[in-house]
Amino acid sequence: MFERGQRRFLVADEVGLGKTKIARYVVAETIRRLWDDADVDRIDIVYICSNGQIARQNVSDLNVLSDVPTRAADRITMLPAALAHLSRTPVNLVAFTPATSLNFGHAGGQARERAMLFHILSHERALGPSVMSRRGATSLLSLGARSFEAALPEAQRVPITAELARGYHNVLARQGLVDEVEYWSDGRRRMDPTEQRRLVGRLCRALAESCFDQLTPDLIILDEFQRFSTVLDGVGDDGELAQMLFERPSTRVLLLSATPYKMLTGVGDDESHAEGFSRTLSFLLGNERANALDEVRDDLTRLRHGLVGERDLVRLATTRDRVQTTLRSVMVRTERLAATEDRSGMLDVSSDVRCPVTPADVSAYVGTDRVTQTLDNIPTIVEYWKSAPYLVNFMDQYKVKDAIRKGWRDQNPDLVAALQGRHMLEWDDVDHYRRIDSRNPRARWLIEDLAAAGAFERLWVPPTLPQTSLRGAYAGAEPFTKRLIFSGWAVAPKAVAGLVSFEYERRNHRAGVTYRNAHQATGRLTLPALSRSASERFTTLALLLPCRRLAELGDPLAAAGETEDAVLPVDVMTLRRRVAERIADELRPVTRQATSTGRSLNIWYAAAQAYLDRGLLDLQPTDWQDEERESRGLVDHLEALHQGMEFPDEWGPPPDDLPWRLADLAIAGPAVAAFRALRRIAPRLGVDPDDPDLHAGAAKIAWAFLSFFNDAENTALVAPRSRDGDYWTHVAEHCRDGALGSVLDEWFHLVPDQLRLDAASPQPVAYVVDAVSRVLRLKDGSMQTDYFDLRDEDGLPRTEELRTHFAMRFGQARGETAEGDNPVDVRRAFNSPFRPFVLVSTSVGQEGLDFHYYAHAVVHWNLPGNPVDLEQREGRVHRYKNHAVRKNLGYRFIGSRAVAKSSDPWSTLFQLGDDGLGGMVPEWIFTGPAAIQRLVPLLPMSRDVGRLQELVKATTVYRMTIGQPRQAELVEVLTGLPKDEQEALRQAVTIDLSPTGQHEHFSTAMAERASNDEIAITAES
Repeated sequence: MFERGQRRFLVADEVGLGKTKIARYVVAETIRRLWDDADVDRIDIVYICSNGQIARQNVSDLNVLSDVPTRAADRITMLPAALAHLSRTPVNLVAFTPATSLNFGHAGGQARERAMLFHILSHERALGPSVMSRRGATSLLSLGARSFEAALPEAQRVPITAELARGYHNVLARQGLVDEVEYWSDGRRRMDPTEQRRLVGRLCRALAESCFDQLTPDLIILDEFQRFSTVLDGVGDDGELAQMLFERPSTRVLLLSATPYKMLTGVGDDESHAEGFSRTLSFLLGNERANALDEVRDDLTRLRHGLVGERDLVRLATTRDRVQTTLRSVMVRTERLAATEDRSGMLDVSSDVRCPVTPADVSAYVGTDRVTQTLDNIPTIVEYWKSAPYLVNFMDQYKVKDAIRKGWRDQNPDLVAALQGRHMLEWDDVDHYRRIDSRNPRARWLIEDLAAAGAFERLWVPPTLPQTSLRGAYAGAEPFTKRLIFSGWAVAPKAVAGLVSFEYERRNHRAGVTYRNAHQATGRLTLPALSRSASERFTTLALLLPCRRLAELGDPLAAAGETEDAVLPVDVMTLRRRVAERIADELRPVTRQATSTGRSLNIWYAAAQAYLDRGLLDLQPTDWQDEERESRGLVDHLEALHQGMEFPDEWGPPPDDLPWRLADLAIAGPAVAAFRALRRIAPRLGVDPDDPDLHAGAAKIAWAFLSFFNDAENTALVAPRSRDGDYWTHVAEHCRDGALGSVLDEWFHLVPDQLRLDAASPQPVAYVVDAVSRVLRLKDGSMQTDYFDLRDEDGLPRTEELRTHFAMRFGQARGETAEGDNPVDVRRAFNSPFRPFVLVSTSVGQEGLDFHYYAHAVVHWNLPGNPVDLEQREGRVHRYKNHAVRKNLGYRFIGSRAVAKSSDPWSTLFQLGDDGLGGMVPEWIFTGPAAIQRLVPLLPMSRDVGRLQELVKATTVYRMTIGQPRQAELVEVLTGLPKDEQEALRQAVTIDLSPTGQHEHFSTAMAERASNDEIAITAES
C-alpha cells in the first residue's frame, strides 16, 4: 500500500472482517523494513482511536513484539510520562484518543493533567522554580481542586527530558504564554475563573504541540477515524495538532474504518455521502495529487449522468475503470458478497417470518388504545403495540406513561376503567407462574420459535463439533443458535426480555413456589461446614476436582485415536462403558483394601479421584475461591479428604456405581472438562500443558459451575424431582448427555480471540479463567414493572421486579444489574454457549461490537431506516469465526480422521477449511447448511412488508452510488429498473476496491504480458 510513494492509505473493509489484523501486519512490516536502517534511531508507532476502551482492546493486537512497551496516553498532556522512555527502546507503540488529547477547549482538564503541567513548567529549562514556586502558581493550575495536590507526587516521579522542557518553553514563548504565566503566578492578582480555565487550556495545547515535536512517528494508525474525522481537515486545535504528525515526510498514515464516510445519506442528514467521500479522498490523495481528485469528481459526474441518462454500458465501464484506478491507489474495501459464488456472503434472506394476528392481539390493541384515548395529545400507538406486549406495564420514560401515572393519581374514572382488562399484565398471574399469552404477534412468534428449537429445555448451546453423541434434550439440536434482536423502540427490549425470561422460568420452576420466593431457596449442591450435625457432601466436591487422570481416560479424541477408522462423534455410552472398566482396573489396589461390610461413605467419589491424581491434594482452597470469600465447608471437606486418604479401610465398601459415576465425570464433568479444555489451548497461549496453573484454573471454573448448577431454574431443568443427595448424579449425566466437554473445547478456543490473548500475553490462563468464571456467575438482571391490579402505599400502581436471564437487554438498564452496570459481562455471556440465549438491543448495540460467537440469527424487530443500518445490524454476527462458519466446518469435517486424531480439534478444523488463497475462507466465510439469518417478523398486510422489499432492493443497488450526491434519487431510479438491467448496470458501474480484485487485475495484465513475450506465467507466480 505504501510501495509507490503513497503516504496515506485507507482500509475500509466491511464490519467484522479484521481490519485490526491488517494493521498488525502493517506494523510488523514497518518494523521489519526499518529495523536495519542506519538512519532510523527508533521506530515509533502511533495508534489513535475514539475512546480508551477500544484502545485497550486493540493495542494488544498491534503489539507484534512481546517486549515492545505500550505507552498509553489517554490524554496527550500525559504523554510526557511516555516520552521519557521512548529513546530507551528501539520500538515504541503510543496510543491516545483525540477527544481528550487533541481538543482542549476551556475545561481545564483533569487534576492529574494540571499536575503534569506544573511539574514540566517547574523544570529549569521551562519556566523554572523561580516562577513556579510563587504562591499564585499552584492556585493558577489547581483551579481550586483538592485533587490537584494529591496528583502532584505521582506527576513529579515522571522524568522530564531537557529537550522536552526546552521545546515547551519555546512554544510558550512563541505564543506569548511565558509572560502570561509570570503575570498571573505572583498571587497578587485575581483571575476570572473562565479566563483561568482558558489559560490552562492554552497551556495544555502548547504542551501537546511540544510533545508532538518529540514524536517521530513512522506509522500512524487512525482507527474508526470517522468518529473524529475533523482531524483530517487541519481545522481547529485537534486538526492543527494532528497535521503536525501527518505532514512529516517519513510518516505513513493508515486509516481504518468500515464506514469512512456515510455510505448512504438522505435529504435530512447533516453531511451528505458525497461530501464525506470527497473529504476523505482529498486527505488520502494530499495536495500533491489534487488534480487526481478533480478528475475523480468529473468522472463521478459522468457516471451519474450515464446512470440516469443513456446508460451506455461500455462508456460507463470505461469511466468506472478510471475512478477505480485512482481509488485503488489509496484504499481497499473487502465485502463479504464477493466472497461467495452466489454473492450472498453467507446471508440467508429466505426465512419468511409471518406473524398472524389473533383476536387476543386485536383485543389488546383496542384495550391499549382505549387507555390513550382518555389522555390529551397522545399520538397513535400502532407502532408501539406492534413492538411491545403489555405496553402500559412495561413502558417508562415515555410521555404517555407520565400522563397515565398522573391520571391514575388523580383517579380519572375513564382512565381507571380503561386500565382494567386482559390487555394489562397482572401480578397475580406472574406470581403464580400462570401461562401468559403475550397478546403480541411478534412476541408470540419469538417464544414459539425458541420453544420449537428446544431452547427452553437446555442449559447451553449444543457444540458444533460434538466429540460424543448427544442425548436427551440435546439430541438433534445442532441447528440451534442464539437470537440477536434489534428494535427502534426503547420499550421493546424491556418487554421482550422480561416476558421471554418469565416464560423460561414458568417452564422450569420448582413445584409449589411462587415467582416472588422462587429464588430464596439455597442450592442443592452444597458443601456444609463439617460438624457432628452436618453430613458430608463429598459428592459435591467430586464435581469440583479437576482430576488429570480422569481427563485423560475420558478424552473422546484419545478414544477415537485408538481405533484406526474411528471418527467423531464417539458413541457416549460405549465410551462410558470403556472408561468405567479402565477406572475400575486402576482403582483395584485401593478397592481391595476396603471392607466388604458396613455403610459406604461418599468420600469414595472424591478420594478415588485423589488416588488417581495425587496432584489434587496440592490444591489449596483459594484455588477454588478467592480468599475473601473462602467457604468453611470447602476447607473442611478438603481437610477431611487429606486425612481420609491415609485410611482407605475406613471409607466402607466402594459404591457399586463408583466407576460409572467417575466415568461420567471423566467424559464431561465440569472440573475435568474445564481442565481438559484449558490443556488443549495451552500451547496457543505459550503455556506448558502440565503447568500447575491449569489445575488451579480448572478448579476456579468448577467453583463457578457450582453457582451455575445451583440456579433455581437450572436445578429444576436438570432434575425437577430428584432428592438433594442425588442431584449431583443428575448434573454429571446432564453434562455427559449435553457433551459439556465439547462445549468447553469450542468455547475455550474462542475466548483467547475475544480477549486478544496469545503466547506473548502476560498471565493468559488467568484472563481466560476469569472471563469464563464471570460468565458462569453472571447475575440475573431485573426490571421495574408496573402492575395496575395492585396499589402501593401512595395509591399508585405497585412496582414489582421482573427477572431477566434467559433473555436480556443490552446497554439499556440502569443501576446495579448485569445489564446496566456491566454490559461487557452481558456481551461476554451472550458470546458464550450459556445464557442469555436472547439479547435485545436498540441502536446502541448496532455498531462496533461483537455478538457473533454463538449467534448467527439477527431479528429485525423494527426495520431500520436504510439498508446500511440493516447491514450494520447483521454485521454484528457475521464476523471472525462466527457461529455459522463453525457449524459448517463441523458439518464438513466431523468425519475427518485428522480431527479425531488431533489434540486441538478446533485449530485443526480451521486448517482443514483453509482454501490457501489468504482470503476470508474459512474464518469469515465457509459455506454449508448454516448461514447468517435475517429474520423480520412481519404482521400480515402491514406496511412493513413493502418497506422490507424496498430496503432489500436498496441493499442491492446503493453500492452503485459511491461518491454521488443525492443518493436517494439514484437509488429510487435504479430500484425501479428490471432486474436484468440492474445487474448489467451493476457490473458496469460498481467499483471494486477489494485486494483480490486488484490482484486479479494485476494477474490479467501479467498474463497478457507473458503471452506477448511468449513466457508462461501464472497468477500464483
